[in-house]
Amino acid sequence: DRQAIGDPKPTIKWDKDLKYLSVNNTDKNRFRFLENGTLEIRDVQPDDEGRYGCTIGNSAGLKREEVRFVVKSSDATSEESGDGFLITRAVLITMSVAFAYIILVVGLMIWCRFRRQARKARLNEANKDNPESGEMGKLPENEPCLPDHAASGKVRKVNGNNNPRGSGNEAAKSDDTACSNHSKGSKRSHALDQLSLPRSGISELIQIGRGEFGDVFVGKVKASVIRQVDEKDIESERHNGSDNNSAITSIEKRRSKTSMDDIEEIREEQETGSADGDTTSTTTDEYKLVLVKALNKFKDENVCQEFKRQIDMFRAISHKGVVRLFGLCREKDPHYMVLEYTDWGDLKQFLLATAGKVNTSNNSAQSPPPLQTGQILAVAYQIARGMDAIYRARFIHKDLATRNCVISSDFIVKVSYPALSKDKYSREYFKHRNTLLPIRWLAPECIQEDDFTTKSDIFAFGVVVWELFSQATKVPFEELSNEEVIQRSQSGNLDWACASGTPDGLKDILLTCWNSNPKERPSFSQLCSALSKAMQNGDK
Repeated sequence: DRQAIGDPKPTIKWDKDLKYLSVNNTDKNRFRFLENGTLEIRDVQPDDEGRYGCTIGNSAGLKREEVRFVVKSSDATSEESGDGFLITRAVLITMSVAFAYIILVVGLMIWCRFRRQARKARLNEANKDNPESGEMGKLPENEPCLPDHAASGKVRKVNGNNNPRGSGNEAAKSDDTACSNHSKGSKRSHALDQLSLPRSGISELIQIGRGEFGDVFVGKVKASVIRQVDEKDIESERHNGSDNNSAITSIEKRRSKTSMDDIEEIREEQETGSADGDTTSTTTDEYKLVLVKALNKFKDENVCQEFKRQIDMFRAISHKGVVRLFGLCREKDPHYMVLEYTDWGDLKQFLLATAGKVNTSNNSAQSPPPLQTGQILAVAYQIARGMDAIYRARFIHKDLATRNCVISSDFIVKVSYPALSKDKYSREYFKHRNTLLPIRWLAPECIQEDDFTTKSDIFAFGVVVWELFSQATKVPFEELSNEEVIQRSQSGNLDWACASGTPDGLKDILLTCWNSNPKERPSFSQLCSALSKAMQNGDK
């Protein structure tokens, strides 16, 4: 489209690789020199490749331009197109895999939803066929976890052949099915009735924090009210003809105790029993401190199961080192679990007070003196004995820490379960897999596999002893974030070490408490023996 112009008219010369091209030295069929100076090459061949130059000149001067002419064979062109095809195929494969993954995920979600709906439909059908099952099995949005007295009465009415939906053989069959399939539910409801404690008997409630179930309070209950609950339980056992079996079980239990610690425990139980018998008439109007755990209405079945598990655990254990379950308040919401409490409160606050971190009196700024090694060992020994009682009753604590133990002015320590995870001690809990967990007290298998056993309680007991000798002034591995603690625990790189001041005779057994292999950890009876030996030797 362009041509060289000038006055006088310029001369145009073409060259290839600095060799002039003309009509005489080129193929006339392929090379054409147009009038405007353009060089046209047809039927291009590989020999045509090279550097072409165009020189334009007249009397006014010269101008030259060069261009590189590259000739590519048909093989090279097909190779480039082949590379493009490979890239296109890789992109298509990637997009297909991604699309298939999305389809799979959506399919799994639909399948899970269908299974949930099918399960709900089966439960609803079962509830229609058996009203008792509906009362004991379902967990509606506006129903509490524990059945109240009205629900219990409804259950008993259903078992009393008052079936409105059938008659004759059909009704008898329905009743037989209800009795055989839900006898455990009836027993649980009857057991909860035995623990019934009037809400009006609790006074001076003071909120001390919030836990996973709801608010946690400290209050007072008359000893006479607690005694009425105990008498109701004893009367129920006599009514069921189980008093002889209980006596035999108690005798067998005492005969099975052979260690010095167990003999001492029997002696203490006898002394406590005789003391209670002597003071029955004089302590009618005394008040006892109680810990009240409120249960709000929950949709989460796991939370309700944990609340029931704690009720069963404290109801089954009668030991000086474990707090007592005084009763349940179920006549209205929220339901209350009423546990034994002490005048000095939780052990962690007591340890902080001895370290000068908190004041225990409004009238004096002086803190109690720090605990001596012998006193710390005595505290650890009492906790170990309480945990051994929990183990013997075939229960697992799951959250053993100084914050979940209580201490009295008589220096008696008991294992409890306030679990103030949502305000006071929220820094010691972390939400992992949608559950609040005390990850710095948990064994690796608890974090990784949700596997809680007595061996994981032993792991936590080692951390408790670490807290005792550090006076609970810091949390374990406070220099690490919660995510780092989880990562190191799961990879086995969380290196535990005994706190400063720990007696040398205890270090080896405490280190085995933190063994990554649960089978290598000691038992609570072994820990009791080691602590008892350390106290006798006066280790420092």
